[in-house]
Amino acid sequence: MAAPALALAGSGLAHFELLSPFAGFKLFAVCLPLAVAAFIASTVALFRTGAAAENKLRARAWKGLGLSTVTLTVVLIASASGFETPVINDITTDFDD
Repeated sequence: MAAPALALAGSGLAHFELLSPFAGFKLFAVCLPLAVAAFIASTVALFRTGAAAENKLRARAWKGLGLSTVTLTVVLIASASGFETPVINDITTDFDD
């Protein structure tokens, strides 16, 4: 639950100028390692819990896997959209400019 909340909070607070853009980015950037850790932990939990239909731990593992997958997918799609534009290479030698 923390990874999607941080992703929404970082981008939303920066968008509405309640945080500086860099602070919003840092808050957003924390969500990626959390989502990866949740994905790994949920995958391990799925293998460790039995296949019983009434197992509450297995249901929580599925929820964690779903949330982490959605968070990772959204973050990776949002970051991949900028690959089509050229990299800015603004190096100047004229300091009066």
